[in-house]
Amino acid sequence: MQIKSKIKIKDLSFYYNGRTILDHISMEIGENRITAVTGPSGQGKSTLLMSLNRLWEGIEGARATGQIEINFDGKFQNIHDPRYPVSELRRRVGMVFQVPNPLPMSISKNILFPLKLKGEDKQKDAPFRVETVLKRAFLWEEVKDRLNEDARGLSGGQQQRLCIARALILNPGVLLLDEPTSSLDDTSSRMIERLLVEVKKDCTILLVSHYLDQVKRIADTGMLLSRGQLIQKW
Repeated sequence: MQIKSKIKIKDLSFYYNGRTILDHISMEIGENRITAVTGPSGQGKSTLLMSLNRLWEGIEGARATGQIEINFDGKFQNIHDPRYPVSELRRRVGMVFQVPNPLPMSISKNILFPLKLKGEDKQKDAPFRVETVLKRAFLWEEVKDRLNEDARGLSGGQQQRLCIARALILNPGVLLLDEPTSSLDDTSSRMIERLLVEVKKDCTILLVSHYLDQVKRIADTGMLLSRGQLIQKW
């Protein structure tokens, strides 16, 4: 079966204060698949994620060369084209970080926050969208009676699922995850893994993980990044 490409990375290099972090990387990421990038710490894995939604642009001394194209609505878009709004990119490419970062507000308001930025949080279907995305994140049954409580009172695993739900509320085409289970216990980690396998039906996932057993369990494609270069793919 031929795999349809969602992301095309061509000759990508990344530099920080003159130091090479990523060194002429070229790769394609398949649509509706989990692609995992693993390797030692400090080798550029998180930088690779940041290059896909331009998070690095606010970092002094950072510079990228090469090209990244993402298929949005059937057409590949060069995301580093200065004419392409970064706000639009980040609505289409969600990101979840290693440490859960719930906002200091209620569970419901956390989920609605991306919609608020778009001016859509007051629409009549907002409660339905909150319920739908919390169900996708396997969190609804645990929090349906606590939606007005501070999200920071949730357990670590619940907070991470909340952050994934918050990223999914905008229906992104791509979801980036940077070590999303590294601070969680085994039970919470397995729940996140199950969640990601379900989410890939509607979303392309790029996952950074140190855990080879996790990569083998859930990834469709694995890549080893070392010294800023992809040296192995399976």
